Amino acid sequence: MESARSFQHELDLPFACVVADGMGGHNDGEQASLLVARSLARRLPAFESEKIAASVRAVNAELYAHVGENPALAGMGSTVVGLAQLSVDDSFVQNWKPGAAFARSSMLTQCFGGRPTFTDIQPHMHVEPCVPGSTHLLCCDGLYETLPEEQIFSLIGADVQASVEALLRTALEQKAKDNVTIALVRVLG
Repeated sequence: MESARSFQHELDLPFACVVADGMGGHNDGEQASLLVARSLARRLPAFESEKIAASVRAVNAELYAHVGENPALAGMGSTVVGLAQLSVDDSFVQNWKPGAAFARSSMLTQCFGGRPTFTDIQPHMHVEPCVPGSTHLLCCDGLYETLPEEQIFSLIGADVQASVEALLRTALEQKAKDNVTIALVRVLG
Protein backbone atom coordinates (compact mmCIF):
# COMPACT_ATOMS: atom_id res chain seq x y z
CA MET A 1 0.00 0.00 0.00
CA GLU A 2 1.15 3.51 -0.71
CA SER A 3 -0.80 5.24 2.05
CA ALA A 4 -3.10 4.63 5.00
CA ARG A 5 -6.75 3.73 4.41
CA SER A 6 -9.41 5.06 6.72
CA PHE A 7 -12.55 3.15 7.77
CA GLN A 8 -15.48 4.15 9.95
CA HIS A 9 -17.76 1.63 11.61
CA GLU A 10 -20.86 2.21 13.71
CA LEU A 11 -20.65 0.31 16.99
CA ASP A 12 -24.25 -0.89 16.77
CA LEU A 13 -22.93 -3.88 14.75
CA PRO A 14 -20.26 -6.44 15.73
CA PHE A 15 -16.74 -5.15 15.18
CA ALA A 16 -13.30 -6.69 15.36
CA CYS A 17 -9.96 -5.39 14.22
CA VAL A 18 -7.03 -7.76 13.74
CA VAL A 19 -3.53 -7.59 12.35
CA ALA A 20 -2.34 -10.99 11.11
CA ASP A 21 1.38 -11.25 10.38
CA GLY A 22 2.74 -14.24 8.45
CA MET A 23 5.79 -15.73 10.10
CA GLY A 24 8.95 -14.73 8.24
CA GLY A 25 11.16 -17.57 7.12
CA HIS A 26 8.25 -20.01 7.23
CA ASN A 27 6.49 -21.55 4.28
CA ASP A 28 3.92 -19.17 2.77
CA GLY A 29 3.45 -16.86 5.77
CA GLU A 30 1.54 -14.36 3.61
CA GLN A 31 -1.08 -16.99 2.76
CA ALA A 32 -1.24 -18.12 6.41
CA SER A 33 -1.98 -14.59 7.62
CA LEU A 34 -4.68 -14.17 4.96
CA LEU A 35 -6.32 -17.48 5.90
CA VAL A 36 -6.26 -16.57 9.60
CA ALA A 37 -7.72 -13.09 9.00
CA ARG A 38 -10.48 -14.44 6.74
CA SER A 39 -11.35 -17.24 9.17
CA LEU A 40 -11.57 -14.78 12.05
CA ALA A 41 -13.77 -12.48 9.93
CA ARG A 42 -16.15 -15.37 9.12
CA ARG A 43 -16.53 -16.06 12.82
CA LEU A 44 -17.19 -12.43 13.76
CA PRO A 45 -20.97 -12.85 14.18
CA ALA A 46 -20.29 -15.50 16.85
CA PHE A 47 -17.87 -13.27 18.74
CA GLU A 48 -19.43 -13.07 22.14
CA SER A 49 -16.86 -12.46 24.88
CA GLU A 50 -17.21 -15.98 26.28
CA LYS A 51 -16.83 -17.55 22.81
CA ILE A 52 -13.85 -15.60 21.47
CA ALA A 53 -11.17 -17.96 22.83
CA ALA A 54 -12.97 -20.98 21.36
CA SER A 55 -13.32 -19.20 18.00
CA VAL A 56 -9.63 -18.30 17.95
CA ARG A 57 -8.68 -21.89 18.76
CA ALA A 58 -11.02 -23.14 15.99
CA VAL A 59 -9.27 -20.86 13.47
CA ASN A 60 -5.96 -22.42 14.51
CA ALA A 61 -7.44 -25.89 13.93
CA GLU A 62 -8.73 -24.76 10.50
CA LEU A 63 -5.24 -23.66 9.50
CA TYR A 64 -3.78 -27.02 10.53
CA ALA A 65 -6.54 -28.81 8.57
CA HIS A 66 -5.72 -26.71 5.49
CA VAL A 67 -2.05 -27.65 5.80
CA GLY A 68 -3.05 -31.31 6.25
CA GLU A 69 -4.87 -31.15 2.90
CA ASN A 70 -1.92 -29.33 1.28
CA PRO A 71 1.34 -30.88 2.57
CA ALA A 72 3.44 -28.48 0.48
CA LEU A 73 2.32 -25.74 2.91
CA ALA A 74 3.76 -27.53 5.97
CA GLY A 75 5.10 -25.04 8.50
CA MET A 76 3.02 -22.06 7.37
CA GLY A 77 2.02 -19.91 10.31
CA SER A 78 0.85 -16.50 11.44
CA THR A 79 0.67 -14.38 14.52
CA VAL A 80 -2.34 -12.17 15.18
CA VAL A 81 -3.25 -9.31 17.47
CA GLY A 82 -6.83 -8.17 17.94
CA LEU A 83 -8.37 -5.20 19.61
CA ALA A 84 -6.77 -4.72 22.07
CA GLN A 85 -3.28 -6.12 22.59
CA LEU A 86 -2.41 -6.88 26.18
CA SER A 87 1.35 -6.39 25.83
CA VAL A 88 1.90 -10.12 25.89
CA ASP A 89 4.60 -11.42 23.58
CA ASP A 90 4.32 -15.17 23.08
CA SER A 91 8.05 -15.76 22.81
CA PHE A 92 10.74 -16.99 25.16
CA VAL A 93 11.81 -13.40 25.85
CA GLN A 94 8.54 -11.72 26.82
CA ASN A 95 7.80 -8.02 26.35
CA TRP A 96 11.12 -7.32 24.61
CA LYS A 97 11.58 -3.66 23.67
CA PRO A 98 13.96 -2.04 21.17
CA GLY A 99 17.17 -0.99 22.89
CA ALA A 100 16.95 -3.78 25.47
CA ALA A 101 20.29 -5.10 26.76
CA PHE A 102 19.49 -8.54 25.32
CA ALA A 103 18.63 -9.87 21.87
CA ARG A 104 15.02 -10.50 20.90
CA SER A 105 14.12 -14.16 20.56
CA SER A 106 12.40 -15.14 17.33
CA MET A 107 11.18 -18.38 18.90
CA LEU A 108 7.43 -18.15 19.45
CA THR A 109 5.72 -20.11 22.18
CA GLN A 110 2.39 -20.02 20.35
CA CYS A 111 0.99 -18.90 16.99
CA PHE A 112 -1.56 -20.00 14.41
CA GLY A 113 -0.05 -23.02 12.65
CA GLY A 114 3.69 -23.02 12.11
CA ARG A 115 4.43 -26.49 13.54
CA PRO A 116 4.52 -29.92 11.90
CA THR A 117 1.63 -31.26 13.99
CA PHE A 118 -1.43 -29.64 15.51
CA THR A 119 -0.61 -27.53 18.54
CA ASP A 120 -3.47 -25.90 20.45
CA ILE A 121 -3.25 -22.27 21.57
CA GLN A 122 -4.44 -20.34 24.60
CA PRO A 123 -5.58 -16.84 23.56
CA HIS A 124 -4.85 -13.96 25.91
CA MET A 125 -8.16 -12.29 26.67
CA HIS A 126 -9.05 -9.06 28.38
CA VAL A 127 -12.44 -7.41 28.14
CA GLU A 128 -12.94 -3.72 28.79
CA PRO A 129 -15.76 -1.30 28.04
CA CYS A 130 -15.85 0.66 24.80
CA VAL A 131 -15.02 4.21 25.92
CA PRO A 132 -15.42 7.21 23.60
CA GLY A 133 -12.06 8.83 22.89
CA SER A 134 -9.98 5.71 23.53
CA THR A 135 -7.35 4.86 20.93
CA HIS A 136 -6.02 1.35 20.28
CA LEU A 137 -2.89 0.53 18.26
CA LEU A 138 -2.58 -2.92 16.71
CA CYS A 139 0.64 -3.61 14.87
CA CYS A 140 3.12 -6.27 13.89
CA ASP A 141 6.73 -6.53 14.96
CA GLY A 142 7.89 -4.46 11.98
CA LEU A 143 6.70 -1.36 13.85
CA TYR A 144 7.40 -2.14 17.50
CA GLU A 145 10.87 -3.55 16.79
CA THR A 146 11.82 -0.43 14.84
CA LEU A 147 10.44 2.43 16.93
CA PRO A 148 10.62 2.80 20.72
CA GLU A 149 7.28 3.03 22.56
CA GLU A 150 7.81 6.70 23.43
CA GLN A 151 8.26 7.58 19.76
CA ILE A 152 5.22 5.53 18.76
CA PHE A 153 3.10 7.36 21.36
CA SER A 154 4.45 10.73 20.25
CA LEU A 155 3.41 10.08 16.63
CA ILE A 156 -0.23 9.35 17.52
CA GLY A 157 -2.24 12.55 17.46
CA ALA A 158 -5.76 13.81 16.87
CA ASP A 159 -5.86 12.85 13.17
CA VAL A 160 -5.94 9.04 12.94
CA GLN A 161 -4.96 8.83 9.25
CA ALA A 162 -2.09 11.31 9.66
CA SER A 163 -0.94 9.35 12.72
CA VAL A 164 -0.82 6.04 10.83
CA GLU A 165 1.00 7.67 7.93
CA ALA A 166 3.55 9.20 10.35
CA LEU A 167 4.10 5.83 12.06
CA LEU A 168 4.58 4.04 8.74
CA ARG A 169 6.84 6.73 7.26
CA THR A 170 9.02 6.88 10.37
CA ALA A 171 9.37 3.08 10.59
CA LEU A 172 10.35 2.88 6.91
CA GLU A 173 12.81 5.78 7.31
CA GLN A 174 14.36 3.85 10.21
CA LYS A 175 14.83 0.87 7.84
CA ALA A 176 12.33 -1.53 9.42
CA LYS A 177 13.66 -5.08 9.02
CA ASP A 178 10.19 -6.60 8.59
CA ASN A 179 6.86 -5.63 7.07
CA VAL A 180 5.04 -2.82 8.91
CA THR A 181 1.32 -3.37 9.46
CA ILE A 182 -0.63 -0.85 11.53
CA ALA A 183 -4.27 -0.56 12.57
CA LEU A 184 -5.13 2.47 14.68
CA VAL A 185 -8.65 2.37 16.10
CA ARG A 186 -10.26 5.37 17.81
CA VAL A 187 -13.66 5.14 19.46
CA LEU A 188 -15.74 8.23 18.71
CA GLY A 189 -18.40 9.58 21.06
